[in-house]
Amino acid sequence: MELLRRSATARGHDSGVRRPGPRRRLRSGPLPPGLADARPISRKRGGRVSNRRRLRRPYLPADRQTRRRGAPSERERDSMTTGQASGTATTASRRSLREVAFDSLKGLFAVGDVTCDCAARAVHGLLFSEPVPAEYAWAGTIERLRADLESSSEAVSIALPYAGAKERFSTVGEICRRRSKGRIWGLLLHRLVRGFAPSTALELGTCLGVSTSYQAAAMKLNGRGRLISLEGAAALADQARKNLRKLCLDCVEVRTGLFQHTLEPALRDLGSIDFAFIDGHHDEEATLAYFEMVVPFLAHRAILVFDDIAWSDGMRRAWARLRADPRVRVTLDLSIIGICILGRDLPKQDFDFPSLSRVQAAQVVPHIRRAVRGRLPVDAPVLVVSRGDDELLELVSRRAQHFPQTNDGAYAGHHPGDSRDAIDHLERLREGGAEYLVFPSTAFWWFEFYSDFRRHLELHSLSVHQDEDCAIFQLSGAR
Repeated sequence: MELLRRSATARGHDSGVRRPGPRRRLRSGPLPPGLADARPISRKRGGRVSNRRRLRRPYLPADRQTRRRGAPSERERDSMTTGQASGTATTASRRSLREVAFDSLKGLFAVGDVTCDCAARAVHGLLFSEPVPAEYAWAGTIERLRADLESSSEAVSIALPYAGAKERFSTVGEICRRRSKGRIWGLLLHRLVRGFAPSTALELGTCLGVSTSYQAAAMKLNGRGRLISLEGAAALADQARKNLRKLCLDCVEVRTGLFQHTLEPALRDLGSIDFAFIDGHHDEEATLAYFEMVVPFLAHRAILVFDDIAWSDGMRRAWARLRADPRVRVTLDLSIIGICILGRDLPKQDFDFPSLSRVQAAQVVPHIRRAVRGRLPVDAPVLVVSRGDDELLELVSRRAQHFPQTNDGAYAGHHPGDSRDAIDHLERLREGGAEYLVFPSTAFWWFEFYSDFRRHLELHSLSVHQDEDCAIFQLSGAR
């Protein structure tokens, strides 16, 4: 079964640092198809060139300000079928999310700077390009680790080490599901580090080490790089160290303590910093304070990535101030994550993108709907590898259910622990009347690391549809 599309990326190099340190090789090469007509923009020093798309995002009320996960709403879904997405400002031609992202990428490539090219290639690779075998393999390994963590019921302390802090506990599975960045954002970090090839990197907020692993895996593929990751909770830092050892990622040093105590020593130890991921203490003043502490240690060309830029009103204000800061020359707003590129000789320019997960959903959902309607009976019992997305079930069938699921049909909250768990769960649901199993393209990684489960499907199910957007298997009568 050839469901995984593979290709190789072009490579090149450039270098240049302001602070003393080893030279860094940057990856460059021909522009991706469709972007070859992008031309460098004018570099008038001190000028501000704005390429903002003025995207409007439907933020949650103050009492519900949490990370927005999952599929688009019903209104957004209906808009996507006509080439428009709710929450995105569109022109009279009602551009699709894909077109908005593609236009912003063209503008970013047109800057004509190798660092901006690295950021553009990272985003373009996730949305429009075929996966690179090496990074796909690492993603499968890390997602297998994530599955183990999500299924763990081990209780750990999440208390921070300051006077008067109350002891709080949570399970590893709950922490992983709520706090760890999703696969698409992990791959974004991986591609940024892979292409930019930083010699030194800093992370604030290790948590269980999932996003740390994506960055460290890129450094391992690059053959160079040192990453210091800071975590406030000692128990979480211990879990992260254990997970990194499992993956044999020895280029990372996890340090424990409050950021106000550990950040400055880490900056001094690293010296010149090429790349930083700020994912901790989601507070307006704290975020801006960390930025001010990090900036003096940045190399001539540096990339800063900020997580949860729309987490709250305070984080939105902090992101707006970062974009307006004259030291930040180029910014990418990805709705959840913000990327800042620093370099005195760059033009001042801002690019707004839809959320990567929304762009992927906008591209995949109509194809899944057509495939299901063309090949499945209207009322067929269908299982969907949905990652808890209820609205994806509505798109597929009136009798669709999550896979995996609890006894009452709700999403299980985690992936199977291994292929045997997935097989046993599927067979129970098959005996209960399930007739079809649907994999959207965002779940194709199952075929990579649940390899025995894939072989079980090949032997005991009938493949009725396979393309780059989804795969459908008939379970009933296919023993």
